[in-house]
Amino acid sequence: MVDFAGGPLTRTNADNSTIEPVITATSGRIEVVSARPLASVRGIRAMFDVVPTAGAGPVTLRLFLRSGTQALSETWLYEWTPPPLSERKLG
Repeated sequence: MVDFAGGPLTRTNADNSTIEPVITATSGRIEVVSARPLASVRGIRAMFDVVPTAGAGPVTLRLFLRSGTQALSETWLYEWTPPPLSERKLG
């Protein structure tokens, strides 16, 4: 989960239906992507799952919010190191 607030997000329409998270990862795949209003910060919470590839090293994640072709947020960057295969719990 990543929370965004401020800037253009305070001026978006009430249903936020046109806001979408744009997420990239240097390896693996991104699943279960959503963006929802977060009243406590008057912003948007973006959520996603990362499924790493077997034997993957660190994964660089990049995320920002947009509406149409307009960026609505800063870009969030994070380097994540997946646990070894032997420690992953799949549910």
